[in-house]
Amino acid sequence: MMITGKPMSRSVIQQEDTADQTARRKENQKNDDESALPRDPEDIDIFTKLIHNLSKSTDYNIIILKTRSVDWELIDEMYKHVTEKFVDSILLPEDLQKVLLTYDHLALGRRRSDNAIVAMTVVRAEIDVIDGKRYNLIRAGLAYVDKEYQNGVFFPAVRAYFSLKELMLFPDIPLYHVAKCYSYKGYLTAIAMKHGKAYPTYDKATPEWEKKMIIKYGRKYETNFNEETFVVKCNHTKVQENSAILSDKNKANPHINFYCSQNPEWIKGHSLITIAHCTWNDVGDLLKKATMKSQYLQQASLKSNL
Repeated sequence: MMITGKPMSRSVIQQEDTADQTARRKENQKNDDESALPRDPEDIDIFTKLIHNLSKSTDYNIIILKTRSVDWELIDEMYKHVTEKFVDSILLPEDLQKVLLTYDHLALGRRRSDNAIVAMTVVRAEIDVIDGKRYNLIRAGLAYVDKEYQNGVFFPAVRAYFSLKELMLFPDIPLYHVAKCYSYKGYLTAIAMKHGKAYPTYDKATPEWEKKMIIKYGRKYETNFNEETFVVKCNHTKVQENSAILSDKNKANPHINFYCSQNPEWIKGHSLITIAHCTWNDVGDLLKKATMKSQYLQQASLKSNL
C-alpha cells in the first residue's frame, strides 16, 4: 500500500515553539557564547565525517535525516520493512508518521547495492528538570537492524554520534539515554554503559531520583505504563516468534533473566523502560566499539576478496 499526498504539517502533530525547544535554544545560545559552538551541531563537519568513516567498512551507508523532511514514500517503505521483518502490527502508516514526528532525527542504514533499508532508529534529545537538577535525555525508538547486520557498527555509531553532539553542546548537564526495550537484545544494548550507571538491572536497586526520571518519562509519553515495574503494555504490536528465541546461553545470562522476569509478556509487544547515564568515557567506549567493528569488517572483506 502506497500512501499518496503530502505529509501532514509538523505543526499539526507537534508545536514548534514548545517550552522545551525554547529552553534548548537558550542553552544552545549560552554554549555559543561560551565556546563558539554552532547552534546546530550538524554544521560541525566532524560529525558527518564520523558517520561516514564508520560506515565505510560496511556495505551500507548511515544516513541522518530530520524527521520533518520524511515523505510518504519513505514512511511507506519503513512501515512495510518493519512490519514484515520484526513486528506484526495493526497500526497504519499514518500512525507511524505521528510517531516519527515526536522525534527530531531519523537514522537509516541503506545497503549500497540496492538502497534497501537494513537498519533504522529515531532519536530526540530534550532537557528536563527533576528536584531542581537538570538533565539532558536522549530518547530513541523504532530501533531495528536486519539479522545479517546485527552486532555491526550501526547502533554504536549512531549512539556515539548523538551522545557526542549533546555532550559538546551541553557539557555541564548530565546526559542520559532512555529506551523502550521490546526484547532482551534491546535491553542488553540499552544498559551497556561501563562508566555511567543504568537502571533497572538485576544487581542494584534503582535510586529514587532515577525512578522519578523513568516515571516522568512514562507519564509523559506512554499509556498503560506501570510505575512499579516500568513496563509499558502495548496492544498494537507483538514480537514475531523468530525474533524471540531464547537459547540456553541466553537463559544463563542474569541480565536476560531479569528482563524476562521484569517484563514476562515481552513477546506480546510489552516493553521495559530503561535509563543509562552516558559520560565522556562511555562515548569513547562507543566510538572504540564502532571502530573495532568497522576494522574487523574491513579485514573480513579483504580476506573474502583474496
